[in-house]
Amino acid sequence: MFVADPRVPPTNNQAETDLGPTKTQQKISGRLRGPITTRHRLDIAGYISTLRKHGVDVLTVLGSAVTGMPWTPPVPSQA
Repeated sequence: MFVADPRVPPTNNQAETDLGPTKTQQKISGRLRGPITTRHRLDIAGYISTLRKHGVDVLTVLGSAVTGMPWTPPVPSQA
């Protein structure tokens, strides 16, 4: 994808960086709670991370998502 779209970075370092706060919390508390709670937390964190990367207002979109109108990222056009 990064060959066709110069905005896409060629590494996954950003994905690893996004997991940093979760890993830090795990180190401090010794755990992340149950697997379902952890899954929900990571889903929300990933969604917020995607919103920020697209320059979308996080609070507005979260409000829309709660009311049943979630934002989805645009599909890249095929050149």
